Amino acid sequence: MKKTQSGFEYTLDRDYSKDWEMMEMLMDVESNPLKLIPIVKQVLGPEQYPRLKEHCRKDGVVDAEMITEELMEIIAGGPEKAKKS
Repeated sequence: MKKTQSGFEYTLDRDYSKDWEMMEMLMDVESNPLKLIPIVKQVLGPEQYPRLKEHCRKDGVVDAEMITEELMEIIAGGPEKAKKS
């Protein structure tokens, strides 16, 4: 189990940092930020996705910027690798 800098614990079924198709999907997010939602669901799966949402909830609202930052850190492989990217 890995943990993001903010403390979200997660496991992945593969290394997304080397996944070309994931990079293509992330590129599409630039033109349509709503495409990030299925990416987060795909990376984390049905059990971890709701936990991430709760982890990113502030004052009753899921913070979209925080979810984006968490996802980028998760895909990069952890806080150390995310800082280098």
